[in-house]
Amino acid sequence: MTPVASLQSQLFNAIKHGDPNRFDSLALEVFAYQYAHNLPYRAFCDRRSLTPDRIDHWRQIPAVPTTAFKVAELTCRPDRPSTLFLTSGTTQGQERRGRHLVADLAFCHAAILSNAQAHLFPDLPLSGGRRLLMLSLTPPPSQRPNSSLIHMIDLLMQQWGSTDSRYLGTSDGLDGEALRRALRRAVDEGTPAALFGTTAAFMRWFEQCDSAGWRVVLPAGSRLMDTGGLKGVDGLQSSSMKAIEQREIFLAFCERLLGLPTRAVVNEYGMTELGSQFYSSGVGMKVVPPWVRVRLIDPATNEEAPSGEPGLVCVYDLANLHSVMAIQTDDLGIKPPGAIDGFQLLGRVAGAEPRGCSLDPSAALLGAR
Repeated sequence: MTPVASLQSQLFNAIKHGDPNRFDSLALEVFAYQYAHNLPYRAFCDRRSLTPDRIDHWRQIPAVPTTAFKVAELTCRPDRPSTLFLTSGTTQGQERRGRHLVADLAFCHAAILSNAQAHLFPDLPLSGGRRLLMLSLTPPPSQRPNSSLIHMIDLLMQQWGSTDSRYLGTSDGLDGEALRRALRRAVDEGTPAALFGTTAAFMRWFEQCDSAGWRVVLPAGSRLMDTGGLKGVDGLQSSSMKAIEQREIFLAFCERLLGLPTRAVVNEYGMTELGSQFYSSGVGMKVVPPWVRVRLIDPATNEEAPSGEPGLVCVYDLANLHSVMAIQTDDLGIKPPGAIDGFQLLGRVAGAEPRGCSLDPSAALLGAR
């Protein structure tokens, strides 16, 4: 097995340089490392007779369901301090929150920054240069220290945000009036702005602005990132069209109330249990980073769903070096016929436990993830 120091160095290079050719070999090395050091995961693999000596391709690596993070400490370094990210809780209570123990934030940070630069800030360098006014509809990290979403937004603010960037979420929701004042000032001063928040929080704020007849045209270079999207999709035949229609409504609000063209509105798909994220603009497909692979699994057969058919999103994320790389979600996705890479997110599988910003209105406003 590759020494962990060498494995870490290889992973940093793979993420930094976005080299997709290294994934296959690195995934097998990461699996061997996690099998050796993550005891609950090893037991999970042993019960399925899927061990490193029996696996020769990353697609064979056993994926744990997200529910496993509610019942086990899935870490390769249980004796070392870790950053704890928590899901938002469920209808079964806060004690059932998923727990992702991140022993080394460096890999998550590398993945976040590399991905964000590619999809959110392609016009901004990683070091030095122009900064943007960043406004988040979530509370600050001091109020939500275990939110992976807010941690990500804070990292983006540190990297690319101007000194007057700030959080406008409160324990009671969103200070919508403060957000409107900040945007009006940005327009008056010609300052481009970047907005962050959950899709549901933006929609509630949009509805308030629309009712009040409030709208602005943000300066060129402004952009918006929303996350959360659709949850609880009923049925499989109509879910793809429903997702597209809902997204088109959101994009229309962005253009009418903020003057943001479709290309300036980016949707992010992330999870507490993952170190990496997926982005899409407009109604396009989610882009899979070079250090990640995604399979869409037919729950009836446990095999990959045929092209054009919905399946459960199964993620293999190398940024999860010290926890679990392979994770089976309860989210539905689809890969259109002829698509080489990427997938379209449809929502939650019918009957799945609610989580994140689908949980309740306050969670949507507060950015629980």
